[in-house]
Order: sequence, then structure tokens, then C-alpha cells
Amino acid sequence: MFVGRFGMVKMNDAIVYKKCIEAYPNHVKLGMMCAGNLKGVTDACQVDIGGPLVCYRKKTPFVIGIISWGTDCRSNLPQIYTDVSVYLDWIRNTIFGKKVDPLQER
Repeated sequence: MFVGRFGMVKMNDAIVYKKCIEAYPNHVKLGMMCAGNLKGVTDACQVDIGGPLVCYRKKTPFVIGIISWGTDCRSNLPQIYTDVSVYLDWIRNTIFGKKVDPLQER
């Protein structure tokens, strides 16, 4: 994975949803996902908010998340990202002129 201006993040730095909820009880909602290094070695920072979380598949980049919020840089907690997959239909419909609420479609 690649995080905005930060650089490469190991693939195993994606975090299971259960651990994400444990780290931020009552704060992680539908449309959010976690990533980061729980050892506090690397992470996105607040200046990175709005930047992409990118995965590569067969050398093709895909934006899977948008940096949303989290704790200070290099903490032992994950950062929270907007889960782009939840909004794909809304993105497509917005581009092509149809108004849709992404969270009501599910």
C-alpha cells in the first residue's frame, strides 16, 4: 500500500476491522477503514488528511481509502480512512450526473 505523500506501507499494515473498532470504540462507522503500523513506526499524519491510500494490483494503482483522521503521527493506533469502495456507486453516479446518497443505497 502507499499512503499519500508518506510513501510505501507494508501490505500487512492493513488492519482488521475488529482491531480498528477496539482502538476507537464507538467512533468507527460504516464507510471507514483502518490502516497503519501499530508499533508506531510509520503512519499518516494530520497534514496528510485527504491524501490517498493506494493498493497496487498487477502494477496498477487503485485508491482504496482517503486519509480521514487518527491520532498523532507514529502513534501505536491506526489511522482512519474513508473506505472508497462504499462510495463507488455514489462517485460513478455523481460523475455521470445522477444524485445518490451512498449510505442509503446499502
